[in-house]
Amino acid sequence: MAVIFLLSHQQGSESANLSGNITAIIIKAASVFGFYVEEELIHSLIRSLAHFLVFFVLGALWYVNFRLRGMESKRAAIISAIIGIGYAAADELHQLLVPGRACELKDVFIDSMGVLLAVSLGYYIR
Repeated sequence: MAVIFLLSHQQGSESANLSGNITAIIIKAASVFGFYVEEELIHSLIRSLAHFLVFFVLGALWYVNFRLRGMESKRAAIISAIIGIGYAAADELHQLLVPGRACELKDVFIDSMGVLLAVSLGYYIR
């Protein structure tokens, strides 16, 4: 959660530069193989994938934490999902206070999907 907070606390320009650098690498790699990729689309996908993956890890860590402490699987899944989704909403609200950042409902949705997939996998794999 601290890592997510620190990433969300980056100003808009810093955050855009980070994902922009990754976008540039992908565009360069695609061009080597003769593919054209639209920069704006790739940039948007990179940012969405980052949201999804970071919250997937968060959901998985909460679920594993509760299971290692002996909590029943269904209860661990429910509590992990509530914590993860709650933090996704809080994270977007936090970004309202950061220059150049915005609170976006679609990001809460993407974050929540990451949490729910991790928790669901944990529950069904257990």
